[in-house]
Amino acid sequence: LNLFYSSTIYDCTFEVDFCSWTHLTDAPLNWTRNQGRTPSAETGPQVDVTTHTGKKKSSLYNFIIFFVSLAQGWYIFLEVSGVKINDTARIQSPSIAGSTSKCFEFWYHMHGPDINRLDILTIDSQNVETTVWTRSGSQGNAWRLGKLKLNDITDMYNVCIRSIYI
Repeated sequence: LNLFYSSTIYDCTFEVDFCSWTHLTDAPLNWTRNQGRTPSAETGPQVDVTTHTGKKKSSLYNFIIFFVSLAQGWYIFLEVSGVKINDTARIQSPSIAGSTSKCFEFWYHMHGPDINRLDILTIDSQNVETTVWTRSGSQGNAWRLGKLKLNDITDMYNVCIRSIYI
């Protein structure tokens, strides 16, 4: 996550924990920190996005988000094998002061026959949610860089990463 040029409470590599990001309790699923293989087979990344090393990582029905890490290559993923339709996982940033423009950058990997939807939302101080980015279905067997400009948000807000199994 790179909201500013210098390291801030918003930057998270997931090397130690979830940093200042929190799971939202209104979602039945939670993101999991992982290094190396995911529990499922036949989909997912083969190597870590930063070090490009490691055994083949595989994940059936997984969404994987990785926030640029320069160390051991930890990432978060969502295992959705056996979940119900419309189950979601939501993780939220700390509150961000509004301004004319900020940038949100992240790495994601969505590969496999049953990948569903990944959304990036902003949540304002009145809890109004706005979807600012979305991807559905398999995006190929590669890490992809997502970049968003969060323009003209004058209120305090949070960024939320949401996965929906549809």
